[in-house]
Amino acid sequence: SGGTFTPALPDLFINGLTITGQLGVQYGLSFDQNQFELPIADQASRNVYFVWNYRQACTGGSPRIGAESVIPWQAQLLGNPVKNEITVLVAGAQGQSLQLELTDIMGHVVVSRQIQPSSAEHREVFDVQQQGAGLLLLQTIGHNQRQTLKVLKE
Repeated sequence: SGGTFTPALPDLFINGLTITGQLGVQYGLSFDQNQFELPIADQASRNVYFVWNYRQACTGGSPRIGAESVIPWQAQLLGNPVKNEITVLVAGAQGQSLQLELTDIMGHVVVSRQIQPSSAEHREVFDVQQQGAGLLLLQTIGHNQRQTLKVLKE
């Protein structure tokens, strides 16, 4: 009953690719009351690409303080099938930069646009009169989000 107790934490194994493509890195967590951050670094380059603050994570603080809060947006077709033009409504992307890319079924880009909607609901129109009948894909790509819509051209 007069002994000392030193907590021991198991090794942390991060399963994923590092910057240099290294897969699965094992990190030892020694118990030190004064240490509360664990820098996750690429072992080859020694570049730190993430710092885990386990005191903050354990006390309910936000572990992603520097992360930008992005509200998900939604793209929808207004009419499908289409004849001469495609109208897409993008909702909830006000102020965000989005890439709209229309491709044919073979993956050839028909048209590509960069937009930054200034309103909560933004309409974008694509002229497809010169396109033959068939399936087209409209990809909307934004910050951490991608949506693909199938368009049937008559």
